[in-house]
Amino acid sequence: MIFLVMPCLYFTAVALPKLAIIDLYLQVFRCRKTIYVCYGIAAVIVLTAIVNTFVTIFQCTPINDLWAPVDKGHGHCMNVNVLFQWASFPNILADVAMLVLPMPTVWRLQTGWRVRLGVCVTFLTGSIGLAASIARFAAFTHSTAGDPLWDAVPAAIWAIAEPGILLIAACLVTLKPLFQYVMHQSSISSFFAKTKQTSPSWPKSNASSRTLESMESGGSKGSVVRLEQLSAQKAQLYAQAAYSGNFV
Repeated sequence: MIFLVMPCLYFTAVALPKLAIIDLYLQVFRCRKTIYVCYGIAAVIVLTAIVNTFVTIFQCTPINDLWAPVDKGHGHCMNVNVLFQWASFPNILADVAMLVLPMPTVWRLQTGWRVRLGVCVTFLTGSIGLAASIARFAAFTHSTAGDPLWDAVPAAIWAIAEPGILLIAACLVTLKPLFQYVMHQSSISSFFAKTKQTSPSWPKSNASSRTLESMESGGSKGSVVRLEQLSAQKAQLYAQAAYSGNFV
């Protein structure tokens, strides 16, 4: 029974993250041709998932011959390696289309090349599942029918990893603000905090006339001191004291 349930869950788990990325494209791009291509890719993904699910369910005649063969002379099943190998081929084509689709629009943006490169890299993260799809396709290509359980291990590993990679890829496109916030809090904020602690601080604004008198080098209260003869710090203290009424 597990050989029937797991592939059906796999096709659904692979299709949903790709549809999420397509939905993101539809929200970002407004070009009519790009929208039509997005709908076409989404249709291929949905039809591939439906067809592969039905083919997997009816791969044996009768159906229960897959897990409980009664008479080996009457029931027959498809070649599982060929079925699962070519079942992922439309998904690979859809991944390639999703990889190429946003690039022309991004490079036509009226902005600097660094910004365009950053946007392209952001969209490229949504297609990292392509590597897992190709690895899974290659694993089924090199498998033989001599020992199906042993030969299915590499393909099963990639089949299990592919939905998770696609889900992470679908989320990475929208996690750029979170990464920026984390980087800002971890490195930049700590740097400025240390800089603020080591930088000299100005004296308080409520400086008294007695403090000002001690700064005058022999002056007395009520004497006139030219501001250009003082340092910048002393000049600021005199201005603050005059504003607060402490300097006569």
